[in-house]
Amino acid sequence: MLREINNNEFESLRECIECLNEHHNNVSVNFKGTYPRHSVEDKINSFKESVLNNKSKIAVINEDKRIVGVIKIDLDGVLDYLVVLPEYRHKGYGDQLMKWALNEYEKLGIKDIELHAVYGNETVHFYEKYGFKIQSYVMERR
Repeated sequence: MLREINNNEFESLRECIECLNEHHNNVSVNFKGTYPRHSVEDKINSFKESVLNNKSKIAVINEDKRIVGVIKIDLDGVLDYLVVLPEYRHKGYGDQLMKWALNEYEKLGIKDIELHAVYGNETVHFYEKYGFKIQSYVMERR
């Protein structure tokens, strides 16, 4: 079931956040073993602050009494976060979450939407299915 997150369940996002961190560490050409730069607690707190300050919206997919997918959109046009737990993939949950996000942006009148995908992430084709195109590479020196 797709729904917006309740204000008292941000901690329930932990499993999905940890899953995406592990995925980035496995697939990223440049982040292997070093992702994320911030703790899971920091990420949960930033999600909570952003939603409570009306800067973001988060939708989740529930199955088996747990959150198995999550998407976070920033209301300035940045699609910030999308993950479905591996054992729940290929059930259309990513599509449901993406359609929710695009619908929310449409209601807000936002046409230009940005998202960042880790270099090496094979799910880029999923985003291309929804009209996203690579516009640039962001390069850093650390």
